[in-house]
Amino acid sequence: MSEKFTVVKRGYDTSEVDEYIVQLETTIRNYKEKDNAINNALISAQITASNVIKEANESSDLIKSAAIEKLDAITASVTVQKRMVKEFQNDYNSLMNKYMHEINETEILSLYSKVQDLEEYIDGLVDDGIKKTEEAPEGDGKPSSWL
Repeated sequence: MSEKFTVVKRGYDTSEVDEYIVQLETTIRNYKEKDNAINNALISAQITASNVIKEANESSDLIKSAAIEKLDAITASVTVQKRMVKEFQNDYNSLMNKYMHEINETEILSLYSKVQDLEEYIDGLVDDGIKKTEEAPEGDGKPSSWL
C-alpha cells in the first residue's frame, strides 16, 4: 500500500487513489472480521463460564442435600440407639432392684453356710476315697467306691 500518489493534472491519479481505498476497505473489513471473531469468542467464553458456574452450584446443592440427608439419618439412628440404651439401663436397674430386695442378708448367710457344709462334705468324701485307695489291693488303681 502506497500512501503517496502520483501527481497528475488537477490532483492525484484517481486509479491509484481508488486502488488505495479498496486496499483500506479490505484491511478495515479484515479488522472488523477479527473484532467480530474476538467478540464472539468472548461471548462464548462468558456463556461457558456462566454454565460451568451454574452446574457447579447445582452439583454443590445436590451434594449438600445428600450430606444433610445422611446426617439426618445418622442423627435419627443415634437418637434411637440412645433411647434403646436408656431403656436397657432402666430394665437393668429394675431387675437389679427387684432381686436385691428379694435376697436379703439372712438368705445370703444361709447360702454361704450351705456352700460351706457342701465343701466339708466333699472334703470328707475325698478323705474317705484316699483311705480306701490306700487299703485297696493293687489293681487298676481306682478306689473300690469308684467301681
